[in-house]
Amino acid sequence: MAERIEVPVARFSFTGKGNYVSKPDRRDLFQIIHPWTPSRAGDFGQMEAEVAIPKDARGPFTLVFYVMDNNYTGPEETGADWINRDVRVGHRFRQALVNGEVVWQQDTCLDDVSEHTLVDITEKVKPGETFRLAFRLWEAADSDVTLPGDVYITEHYATKVASAVKQVVKDRYETRSYWGDVAVYTGARPKPEEIPWGWPTVLKAPAPKPHQVKPAVRERVALKLEHAELLEGPWPWPVQQGIPFPMGALKDASNLTLRQAGQPVPAAMRRLNTWPDGSVQWAVAAFTHSSGAAEADRTYEVGYGTEVRASRRRPEHPVVASGERGAGNGLVRLRVAGSPEAPTGLSVLAGRGRVVVPELAPYLRAGGKNYGARWSGAEWLSRSAQVAELALTGELVAPDGDRYGACRLRAALFAGCPYVRVLFTITNQRPEKTFSAEAYGLKLGVPGSKPGPAGEGWTAVDAGGIALTAVVRWFAHLWPNGIEVAPEGIDLQCFKPGDTRLATYDTHPGEAKTQEIWLALTPEVPSAVDCRKLAALVETPPRLDVSALIRQSRAWGELPAITKEHHPEVYEKVEAVLAPYFEKCKEGIRLFGEYGNWDNYYWNTLHTMHSLYAMTGERKWVDWAERAIRHHFDVDICHWQPAEGAVGTVGAIHGYWGDHSDTPCYSLIQNCDGAFDHWNLTGDPDAYGYGVGIAEYVRTSENIGRGGSTREQGWPILCMLAAWRQTGDAKYGDHAKLLVETALGFEERRRGTYIENHGSVSYLGPTPFMYGILCTALRQYHLRSGDERAAILIARLANAVYEETHDPFHSKTLPNIDYYYSPNPYLRGGDGFTPITTLNLNIAAAQAYGAYVTQDPGLADIARRSWLAGLEGGTVYPEMAYDLAGIIWWLDQLQER
Repeated sequence: MAERIEVPVARFSFTGKGNYVSKPDRRDLFQIIHPWTPSRAGDFGQMEAEVAIPKDARGPFTLVFYVMDNNYTGPEETGADWINRDVRVGHRFRQALVNGEVVWQQDTCLDDVSEHTLVDITEKVKPGETFRLAFRLWEAADSDVTLPGDVYITEHYATKVASAVKQVVKDRYETRSYWGDVAVYTGARPKPEEIPWGWPTVLKAPAPKPHQVKPAVRERVALKLEHAELLEGPWPWPVQQGIPFPMGALKDASNLTLRQAGQPVPAAMRRLNTWPDGSVQWAVAAFTHSSGAAEADRTYEVGYGTEVRASRRRPEHPVVASGERGAGNGLVRLRVAGSPEAPTGLSVLAGRGRVVVPELAPYLRAGGKNYGARWSGAEWLSRSAQVAELALTGELVAPDGDRYGACRLRAALFAGCPYVRVLFTITNQRPEKTFSAEAYGLKLGVPGSKPGPAGEGWTAVDAGGIALTAVVRWFAHLWPNGIEVAPEGIDLQCFKPGDTRLATYDTHPGEAKTQEIWLALTPEVPSAVDCRKLAALVETPPRLDVSALIRQSRAWGELPAITKEHHPEVYEKVEAVLAPYFEKCKEGIRLFGEYGNWDNYYWNTLHTMHSLYAMTGERKWVDWAERAIRHHFDVDICHWQPAEGAVGTVGAIHGYWGDHSDTPCYSLIQNCDGAFDHWNLTGDPDAYGYGVGIAEYVRTSENIGRGGSTREQGWPILCMLAAWRQTGDAKYGDHAKLLVETALGFEERRRGTYIENHGSVSYLGPTPFMYGILCTALRQYHLRSGDERAAILIARLANAVYEETHDPFHSKTLPNIDYYYSPNPYLRGGDGFTPITTLNLNIAAAQAYGAYVTQDPGLADIARRSWLAGLEGGTVYPEMAYDLAGIIWWLDQLQER
């Protein structure tokens, strides 16, 4: 039977020649490092210790150790034009020495596998004697010498673009080696499966229990009306507001009521979704806030619980259906011409039945053809006393039968309001890569109309005893557009020709565009002042402030308060860095709502904005998110593809390169949080459909989440968790589990790391920002499922990223901690040693949670120092802020513990 003589790495001391350095490693490893600098033949870095063989020990004697490094030969074909290859054959060797004699040697350029190395040293040692054991990296040749087998690929992104040197630097290369699990076995050669692996990770704290409360009996919560100052004019306003509840609090939306100034408010309440225990997670309240309300009337009280009953009070001017073809509220009516199965148009009528707008007529001009609407179906999306919404669907067709694509009118009426809200959408269903239109819009036929007041984005006309006011939301930003009034009616020019900024409206297959238009019927033509007040309501509609409820309910997970009073240093950074970025989006008909970095919201920035609303309580974040959502739904999501030559996949999000909607649907960009967030806050059924569509693309795609990169599992896991939480469908949880198990399969078992490629097949290792993505997903999965494997992997990755990408020799922030951007020195700036702090936020979040579940004070200290370096140096910036909540929340939990 073999006996084991342990040789802890703490017993080894370091010596070196040249630029070699060593680093202790909290994973019970010893690092020998040659930095990205030139080396000379004979240079070395060596760790050495004395080992005593007991007198009664019997042979054979087997040296056992673990070693890996970050140099790889890699495949000859790198697989992508952004990945380089830099292989040095016969230059640098890993060696084991007994009493100064090399007993084992291996080239560092070889591809490593996770295993223990066994070396027979029976002839080199004797029982009862002590020997000197050493491990080292040793230079056989100068680094600037080209040897047979060396490979320098220079034409790739990582060396031509991302590095200031813009070429492979032949006079230097880096090796980071990791040594441990050192032992001498006596009596018999051990079997590989008998050798223990070092650095076991043990959970010492269970997953925090889901936040759950007892069923409410008669709870009340006061909610302020946001942008209430806009209601000081003559206009009422319909509110459709999502309200979240903690798990367990509310069993049914019928136990929900709304009051104002002590009086019940007529409201339609409906459940959106449920928690795992079946209780209401989100409900939507639809009600109308009257015009000219006093200051005291700007607060609503939501009551809920088993002893609360929904008010049966009917609203003033309720919406009443008139068969399947129409609905009205006494102030305004909608009527479908023809039948719902074969509609010919949609009319807007005054409350008493006079037709004011005989037809809402979409049009498009392209290539000398005029395309008009041919309707095919009408469907009521919802009908209650409070709100009714109709969808009229069809296609834009030229007289010769040539199709542009689909068109739709979503028209809604609201109790007590003289409005029709129209969402007018057209979708390119042409096979051409790009289709150019000269004009498109929506004509409102108003026979005999006379012009009234007009301004940017709005106009009013006198229709003879009744007035029609039209307002286009975000009009100033959706150029080139216009509004023209003629005796036959109003032309809402969604794309107006003749503007030098944009000559034609160019779209790609499957790209849509939605315009939000509000039509108001009043007995008299409103003044310009009142028209501007209506336009302001349309631009930033009043809603209830539910930010605190989102935090308290944990409907969007663990969200701390970030205000001037709570975490003021973070709030200051948010205001200084994030707010200016998100305030200024792109402009124009296609790009309004998009931002300057990483198109198509690669970094889940839609959820970032919604979360910042919940954490700060400031409405501006919802306003910014809503305009971004509109662009996202129309342009980034694929709505149609041709039968041949399809680029995207219907329902999925296009990649972030190219022109937004002309690229394949990229696996790493499929985030559905933003769509579901919008659905939660507004109840918009389209948003729910888009969220599910994205999730289904991820769930049903065989290749998504299978690649060897932490973000390749991280983003899809987050998508599945969002869909699981929002829909309650276990199939998304099952798929999240599958992806977590895929990630577990990529873990290197001794270092606890995930060896990934980032711009080079020759330098592999942790990529910190990608680790942050995966660890965010693993944390959410652990909290939802209780699967301990996810928590263990977080703790191991959190330690690995600190040990393998934090370089104390080149740090700029000590005692706080910075990290390399990449394991590839060509992606670390021109000198190969530029540590940064802009990635720290999500790394620190992983470290904080890893410390929480393992109760590791050392890792907790690392998390704090990582966070402080980032806070001081720029971590809080748009792309990395998707888990801003995670780091603050879990650092707070560590402090409380």
